[in-house]
Amino acid sequence: MNTDNSPPSTPEPNLSGSIILADPSLRDPSFFRTVLILTDHGKKSGARGYVLNRPIERTVGDFLSSKEFSEVWEVPILSGGPVAGNELTFISFNRNGPRNRIQWSEPLGLQGAKEMLSAGGEVRGFLGYAGWTAGQLEDEIQRKAWIRRAPPKEVLDTESGEELWTQLLASMGPFYQLLAKTPVDPGLN
Repeated sequence: MNTDNSPPSTPEPNLSGSIILADPSLRDPSFFRTVLILTDHGKKSGARGYVLNRPIERTVGDFLSSKEFSEVWEVPILSGGPVAGNELTFISFNRNGPRNRIQWSEPLGLQGAKEMLSAGGEVRGFLGYAGWTAGQLEDEIQRKAWIRRAPPKEVLDTESGEELWTQLLASMGPFYQLLAKTPVDPGLN
């Protein structure tokens, strides 16, 4: 029996596989106008994700010239987040299943990336990642720093680059279209 008169707590949903978009008010340079895919989330373990719209205009071939890894030379590299920015992580993405959800396998080593590419998978390299301690991401979502949404098919489009944030936000309806048009520096408006 609940004797403290507080409402019963509802469990937070597991956000793995979700997309979060930075609210325009989130001014931290690491996350300003970013789109992240959450690849790990647990109430006790925290969360981990990768920024999908910060390409660094480099490929794996710019860093690894060994012919042994020529299969991965064209894999694009993105800035995945502010944690461990010197570590390169390969992730394979695909859409699968009855609900057409995004699936991923991570982390892949070079051999795993080669195998995924030869099997027709889509692989990206990320320098760094975004991480949150237990409860931190939930608190930021509650404070409206992040906008959650289901991942649309466009989220894996490598051509969108930094415009992905604007495109995804604007596609969510009239209110979000206004948010997407928020100037980078509202004070200059």
